[in-house]
Amino acid sequence: MSGAYDQLNVDFAEHTTEVALNRIRDDLPRLTISLKSMPKGGDLHNHLFGAIYAERFLDWAMRDTLCVSRLSFVISAHPYNKSNDTILATELPRLNLYEAAIDALDARLRSVRGSGHDHFFATFEKFDLAGQGRSGELLAEAIKTAAGDKVSYLELMSGTPGMDKARELGARLGWQPNFEDMRSSLLGGALTEIVLGMPAYFDTAEACARALLHCEETPALPECSIVVRY
Repeated sequence: MSGAYDQLNVDFAEHTTEVALNRIRDDLPRLTISLKSMPKGGDLHNHLFGAIYAERFLDWAMRDTLCVSRLSFVISAHPYNKSNDTILATELPRLNLYEAAIDALDARLRSVRGSGHDHFFATFEKFDLAGQGRSGELLAEAIKTAAGDKVSYLELMSGTPGMDKARELGARLGWQPNFEDMRSSLLGGALTEIVLGMPAYFDTAEACARALLHCEETPALPECSIVVRY
């Protein structure tokens, strides 16, 4: 009997949800608010660097006294030089370039010059430097965003620093046409060490993120219960 009663509750919940959604289907603001507040399952194949808002990268660039190009908006460590297009990131607001920098580092615009695909993938090299060495802060930002979207499971794509070390290893060993020889060279050339070193990197990042999110003091916060995998 309890099974039939539970099914009746499920059917009623589905019906009322369908009625409510149909009522606001053409009301974009209300529909957006309703869908955003709904609990979600998992966010899969989420690139950690790509999950961070441009404003945060610019904030870090200003904090670290980095520079930015006034033309391409690539963040760099180049010395400040008034004779070229590179300025201090802290000057963006004064020169009324802050919003343009966000547009260059973000995919928020519906229409951009050229292809949206090309614009999206070009953003990574522009903000990459600002996020380097901030594994815990990056993770905390991604978790806060997921919590705000009512996501309960986050599966992140992140190869730093293992990816850089793997690239260096590949460049050092070079290409070998015999796959068995290539495999032996890679495994004997510290690839295994690189892979085994990654858990410690993520353990450190998670400890930093939990501290930034104050999960020890307030473990009941939504962001502190999100399951994160890589």
